[in-house]
Amino acid sequence: MFAMPLAVRDGTLEANPNDGLVEGTETVELTTSNPSDLSVSITTATATGDILDDDSPSVPTVTTTEPSAIMATTALSGGEVTDEGSAAVTARGVCWSASPDPTIADSHTKDGAATGAFTSDMTGLDPNTDYAVRAYVTNAAGTAYGAVLAFTTLPSGMPPVYYLLDEPEPTRRR
Repeated sequence: MFAMPLAVRDGTLEANPNDGLVEGTETVELTTSNPSDLSVSITTATATGDILDDDSPSVPTVTTTEPSAIMATTALSGGEVTDEGSAAVTARGVCWSASPDPTIADSHTKDGAATGAFTSDMTGLDPNTDYAVRAYVTNAAGTAYGAVLAFTTLPSGMPPVYYLLDEPEPTRRR
């Protein structure tokens, strides 16, 4: 219950602790742009409004791991599902594209359906190409994405660099 009176005037919900009158009976839905916030319906029929429980599902939360082991046609990334939201995780992985905002409609991995950290193998990349990658996680409420990170694949035919523990400089092996 709200401790202060509510009024609906010209379609706008007003809370005024100095005005104990409610004009008419209206139902007003309050929502936020942040899906993790609670969305509630408030019905004003008396000087105090009842908050009705809203069981809208919330999307999970995921972070993106910095790309590594970058070669001409492969790379590693991954992420961590830090909150499953209001429903169980049904899919997680990374998505990538040469465009700046990859989604699961682009190339993507499927790396299980759980919370916690995961590693993703990106394959089929084009050599010497700039990519954007980000982690994704899906539950019944929808798909959420981590931060977008950029990487560039190596040129074709470039041999990998190996670091030997007893040598101070990188060594190329063929």
